[in-house]
Amino acid sequence: MLDLFVIGGFWFWTWLTIVTIILFACIEDDRGVTATAMVAVTVLLLCVFGDLSLSFIWHNPWQTFAGILGYFIVGTGWCIAKWLFYVKDQREKYDELKDKFIINNKLEIAIKDPIPDEHKDNWLRMCHSLEDINPEISRHKDRVYVWIAYWPWSFVWTMINDPVRKILKKIYKNISSSLQAISDYYFKDIKQDFK
Repeated sequence: MLDLFVIGGFWFWTWLTIVTIILFACIEDDRGVTATAMVAVTVLLLCVFGDLSLSFIWHNPWQTFAGILGYFIVGTGWCIAKWLFYVKDQREKYDELKDKFIINNKLEIAIKDPIPDEHKDNWLRMCHSLEDINPEISRHKDRVYVWIAYWPWSFVWTMINDPVRKILKKIYKNISSSLQAISDYYFKDIKQDFK
Protein backbone atom coordinates (compact mmCIF):
# COMPACT_ATOMS: atom_id res chain seq x y z
CA MET A 1 0.00 0.00 0.00
CA LEU A 2 2.85 2.40 0.76
CA ASP A 3 4.12 2.04 -2.80
CA LEU A 4 0.82 3.03 -4.41
CA PHE A 5 2.11 6.31 -5.91
CA VAL A 6 5.69 5.34 -6.73
CA ILE A 7 7.10 7.90 -9.14
CA GLY A 8 6.83 6.44 -12.64
CA GLY A 9 4.23 3.80 -11.69
CA PHE A 10 0.74 3.38 -13.11
CA TRP A 11 -1.11 5.13 -10.26
CA PHE A 12 1.43 7.94 -10.24
CA TRP A 13 0.76 8.70 -13.93
CA THR A 14 -2.99 8.25 -13.49
CA TRP A 15 -3.05 10.69 -10.58
CA LEU A 16 -0.74 13.11 -12.41
CA THR A 17 -3.07 13.09 -15.44
CA ILE A 18 -6.10 13.80 -13.25
CA VAL A 19 -4.29 16.61 -11.42
CA THR A 20 -3.10 18.14 -14.71
CA ILE A 21 -6.66 18.23 -16.06
CA ILE A 22 -7.89 19.80 -12.81
CA LEU A 23 -5.08 22.37 -12.93
CA PHE A 24 -6.01 23.30 -16.51
CA ALA A 25 -9.61 23.86 -15.35
CA CYS A 26 -8.45 25.87 -12.32
CA ILE A 27 -6.24 28.08 -14.45
CA GLU A 28 -9.03 28.67 -16.98
CA ASP A 29 -11.35 29.77 -14.13
CA ASP A 30 -8.63 31.57 -12.10
CA ARG A 31 -9.12 29.28 -9.07
CA GLY A 32 -5.69 29.47 -7.47
CA VAL A 33 -6.78 28.13 -4.09
CA THR A 34 -8.13 24.92 -5.64
CA ALA A 35 -4.98 24.55 -7.75
CA THR A 36 -2.78 24.97 -4.68
CA ALA A 37 -4.86 22.42 -2.75
CA MET A 38 -4.42 19.91 -5.58
CA VAL A 39 -0.65 20.40 -5.62
CA ALA A 40 -0.49 20.04 -1.82
CA VAL A 41 -2.58 16.83 -1.93
CA THR A 42 -0.36 15.48 -4.70
CA VAL A 43 2.86 16.14 -2.75
CA LEU A 44 1.30 14.59 0.37
CA LEU A 45 0.20 11.47 -1.53
CA LEU A 46 3.63 11.08 -3.13
CA CYS A 47 5.36 11.45 0.23
CA VAL A 48 3.05 9.11 2.18
CA PHE A 49 2.09 6.54 -0.45
CA GLY A 50 5.00 6.92 -2.84
CA ASP A 51 8.74 7.34 -2.87
CA LEU A 52 9.01 11.14 -2.91
CA SER A 53 11.43 12.46 -0.34
CA LEU A 54 11.72 16.14 0.51
CA SER A 55 15.18 15.63 2.02
CA PHE A 56 16.77 17.11 -1.13
CA ILE A 57 15.36 20.50 -0.10
CA TRP A 58 17.04 20.36 3.33
CA HIS A 59 20.33 18.99 2.03
CA ASN A 60 20.60 21.38 -0.95
CA PRO A 61 19.17 24.75 0.13
CA TRP A 62 21.02 26.83 -2.47
CA GLN A 63 20.01 24.65 -5.40
CA THR A 64 16.44 24.62 -4.07
CA PHE A 65 16.48 28.42 -3.76
CA ALA A 66 17.93 28.80 -7.28
CA GLY A 67 15.29 26.45 -8.69
CA ILE A 68 12.44 28.31 -6.98
CA LEU A 69 13.87 31.67 -8.04
CA GLY A 70 14.22 30.50 -11.65
CA TYR A 71 10.67 29.12 -11.60
CA PHE A 72 9.24 32.47 -10.49
CA ILE A 73 11.41 34.47 -12.91
CA VAL A 74 10.04 32.42 -15.82
CA GLY A 75 6.55 32.73 -14.31
CA THR A 76 6.89 36.51 -14.19
CA GLY A 77 7.93 36.61 -17.85
CA TRP A 78 4.99 34.37 -18.76
CA CYS A 79 2.66 36.60 -16.74
CA ILE A 80 3.68 39.65 -18.78
CA ALA A 81 3.08 37.76 -22.04
CA LYS A 82 -0.26 36.39 -20.76
CA TRP A 83 -1.39 39.90 -19.72
CA LEU A 84 -0.59 41.12 -23.23
CA PHE A 85 -2.72 38.30 -24.70
CA TYR A 86 -5.55 39.10 -22.27
CA VAL A 87 -5.53 42.84 -23.03
CA LYS A 88 -5.42 42.24 -26.80
CA ASP A 89 -8.34 39.80 -26.49
CA GLN A 90 -10.38 42.37 -24.55
CA ARG A 91 -9.61 45.01 -27.18
CA GLU A 92 -10.75 42.64 -29.95
CA LYS A 93 -14.04 42.09 -28.11
CA TYR A 94 -14.46 45.86 -27.71
CA ASP A 95 -13.81 46.48 -31.41
CA GLU A 96 -16.21 43.68 -32.45
CA LEU A 97 -18.95 45.13 -30.26
CA LYS A 98 -18.31 48.66 -31.56
CA ASP A 99 -18.41 47.42 -35.16
CA LYS A 100 -21.73 45.69 -34.47
CA PHE A 101 -23.07 48.89 -32.85
CA ILE A 102 -22.00 50.99 -35.86
CA ILE A 103 -23.69 48.59 -38.28
CA ASN A 104 -26.89 48.22 -36.21
CA ASN A 105 -27.25 51.99 -35.85
CA LYS A 106 -26.26 52.66 -39.49
CA LEU A 107 -23.58 55.11 -38.44
CA GLU A 108 -21.28 56.55 -41.08
CA ILE A 109 -18.11 56.26 -39.00
CA ALA A 110 -15.02 54.06 -38.94
CA ILE A 111 -14.20 51.80 -36.00
CA LYS A 112 -11.46 54.19 -34.83
CA ASP A 113 -13.81 57.20 -34.87
CA PRO A 114 -15.58 58.25 -31.66
CA ILE A 115 -19.22 57.34 -31.16
CA PRO A 116 -21.39 60.40 -31.93
CA ASP A 117 -22.71 62.19 -28.82
CA GLU A 118 -26.35 61.38 -29.56
CA HIS A 119 -25.54 57.61 -29.51
CA LYS A 120 -23.24 57.52 -26.47
CA ASP A 121 -25.96 56.54 -23.96
CA ASN A 122 -26.95 53.52 -26.09
CA TRP A 123 -23.29 52.66 -26.61
CA LEU A 124 -22.67 52.77 -22.87
CA ARG A 125 -25.59 50.38 -22.25
CA MET A 126 -24.24 48.01 -24.89
CA CYS A 127 -20.75 48.11 -23.34
CA HIS A 128 -22.08 46.55 -20.12
CA SER A 129 -21.97 43.20 -21.91
CA LEU A 130 -18.17 43.41 -22.13
CA GLU A 131 -16.08 41.70 -19.46
CA ASP A 132 -13.35 44.29 -19.20
CA ILE A 133 -12.82 47.64 -20.91
CA ASN A 134 -9.28 49.00 -20.52
CA PRO A 135 -8.33 46.30 -17.97
CA GLU A 136 -6.89 47.55 -14.71
CA ILE A 137 -4.23 45.25 -13.33
CA SER A 138 -5.37 45.90 -9.74
CA ARG A 139 -8.66 44.12 -10.52
CA HIS A 140 -6.81 41.01 -11.74
CA LYS A 141 -4.44 40.29 -8.87
CA ASP A 142 -5.68 36.71 -8.32
CA ARG A 143 -5.44 35.98 -12.05
CA VAL A 144 -1.85 37.28 -12.12
CA TYR A 145 -0.92 35.12 -9.11
CA VAL A 146 -2.27 32.03 -10.87
CA TRP A 147 -0.38 32.87 -14.08
CA ILE A 148 2.90 33.24 -12.15
CA ALA A 149 2.49 30.32 -9.75
CA TYR A 150 1.14 27.85 -12.32
CA TRP A 151 2.89 29.13 -15.42
CA PRO A 152 3.72 25.71 -16.93
CA TRP A 153 0.02 24.74 -17.01
CA SER A 154 -1.06 28.26 -17.99
CA PHE A 155 1.43 28.28 -20.85
CA VAL A 156 0.40 24.85 -22.17
CA TRP A 157 -3.33 25.62 -21.86
CA THR A 158 -2.90 28.98 -23.61
CA MET A 159 -0.92 27.40 -26.45
CA ILE A 160 -3.67 24.78 -26.92
CA ASN A 161 -6.78 26.88 -26.26
CA ASP A 162 -6.04 30.28 -27.85
CA PRO A 163 -5.09 29.09 -31.37
CA VAL A 164 -8.03 26.65 -31.50
CA ARG A 165 -10.45 29.38 -30.36
CA LYS A 166 -9.06 31.83 -32.94
CA ILE A 167 -9.32 29.26 -35.73
CA LEU A 168 -12.95 28.50 -34.79
CA LYS A 169 -13.78 32.24 -34.70
CA LYS A 170 -12.21 32.71 -38.13
CA ILE A 171 -14.12 29.74 -39.58
CA TYR A 172 -17.36 31.08 -38.09
CA LYS A 173 -16.73 34.54 -39.53
CA ASN A 174 -16.03 33.07 -42.98
CA ILE A 175 -19.09 30.81 -43.12
CA SER A 176 -21.66 32.83 -41.14
CA SER A 177 -22.99 34.70 -44.20
CA SER A 178 -23.36 31.41 -46.10
CA LEU A 179 -25.17 29.81 -43.17
CA GLN A 180 -27.49 32.82 -42.90
CA ALA A 181 -28.16 32.63 -46.66
CA ILE A 182 -29.28 29.02 -46.22
CA SER A 183 -31.64 30.03 -43.43
CA ASP A 184 -32.96 33.00 -45.43
CA TYR A 185 -33.57 30.77 -48.47
CA TYR A 186 -35.63 28.23 -46.55
CA PHE A 187 -37.65 30.90 -44.72
CA LYS A 188 -38.02 33.39 -47.60
CA ASP A 189 -41.76 32.79 -47.98
CA ILE A 190 -42.72 33.39 -44.32
CA LYS A 191 -42.40 37.18 -44.39
CA GLN A 192 -46.00 37.38 -45.56
CA ASP A 193 -47.07 35.66 -42.31
CA PHE A 194 -45.85 38.63 -40.26
CA LYS A 195 -46.67 42.32 -40.38
